Amino acid sequence: MRNTSRALSLLLVLASLWRAWPDSLLIWYVMLIGGPGLVMIWFPELVDDLFFGTWHEGYRIDAHTPAFLIAAVGWVLLLVDMSFVFDPALISRLFGMTD
Repeated sequence: MRNTSRALSLLLVLASLWRAWPDSLLIWYVMLIGGPGLVMIWFPELVDDLFFGTWHEGYRIDAHTPAFLIAAVGWVLLLVDMSFVFDPALISRLFGMTD
């Protein structure tokens, strides 16, 4: 299951880059949002190890986060990124902004 998830996530990032190729701003958007999503999907245990034991607002993070939750957040980032790349007007429709 993990290899399928990794392959599908890589395919989605490549499709986003292919779609964003004519617009350099969209390529940066794919890299800044899709990149961390891809890392969270491919290496959830390493992301957990990175933050375990760190201090945040006076509290120490002393519990491990399950790998599937980290990967799920990565998938959310990746799918939101894809929806904005393939439909750039989505933001204005979601928030009621008019041109």
